[in-house]
Amino acid sequence: MPTDHASNGACTSSGMPSAIKRRRTSSRDTLENTNAVADMHIDDVVTVPVIGKVTAIQDVPKWQETTEASFGGIVAIRFTQPIAFDTDSPLCSLATGFIVDAQRGIILTNRHVVGTGPFVGEAVMHDHEVVEVQALYRDPIHDFGFLKFDPSHI
Repeated sequence: MPTDHASNGACTSSGMPSAIKRRRTSSRDTLENTNAVADMHIDDVVTVPVIGKVTAIQDVPKWQETTEASFGGIVAIRFTQPIAFDTDSPLCSLATGFIVDAQRGIILTNRHVVGTGPFVGEAVMHDHEVVEVQALYRDPIHDFGFLKFDPSHI
């Protein structure tokens, strides 16, 4: 399930948490940028035992393909619940979510992100595009909720 990172009070003047900055690197970039092993190739450093007919090193491209394909669906959510409502306190926070229906603009996230009261939020896409989101559904029992965005704004 997505995670969130409370900033409680660390909001910008617009009432939203500060923007998130990320730099994506591959394990190969990390190895090449390490001074101690800059001239080594990963095959020189790692000895991988054979497990059946598959080695761990052979699985790396499959995992990398899977994670690369998933990046487009992961979003950062900056949100504010401006007033206390029901059992929820006012909140300014960050969370994560996953786009589960890009055509309809639906994001899956945790239940407490959606909240029970007023909600103001935006989703930051993998390419740093920002789109406004609205609360769509908050499950009363299970820990999930849905947010909605307008796909034409991306």
